[in-house]
Amino acid sequence: MAESQLKAALSEIHDRFMDMYVAGDIQGIGNLYTEDCVLMLSGQETQFGRKVAEDLHVQMKSEGVAKIVMRLEEWGEIESDKTAYLVSTFDSVKEDGTVSEVGKVLGIWEKIGGVYKMKIECSNSNTS
Repeated sequence: MAESQLKAALSEIHDRFMDMYVAGDIQGIGNLYTEDCVLMLSGQETQFGRKVAEDLHVQMKSEGVAKIVMRLEEWGEIESDKTAYLVSTFDSVKEDGTVSEVGKVLGIWEKIGGVYKMKIECSNSNTS
């Protein structure tokens, strides 16, 4: 896959994620992850499974995060077009517009049925 096509595919996923988060479509967000995904979140033990990804976003909503703003920083294929990496930065934004968290994510994406899904997410917060 050409670099521009990969960027377009990953950008589209980011856009859908941000829209689904605002809409509260937790199941839709979960479907962006593989069933056996691995989440390595800042300050937490490694966790496994799509349900963990869904629960994370439910928790963020309950803590008042109204939207998540994602920015693609770097991306590329790993060995073939079946696996890709994506480095992003993010802001978690409350209803009043204040930013509650700033951070970064390294994602490993696996193509399943022609669609990229998050296989491994490693995120880190810049906010103390």
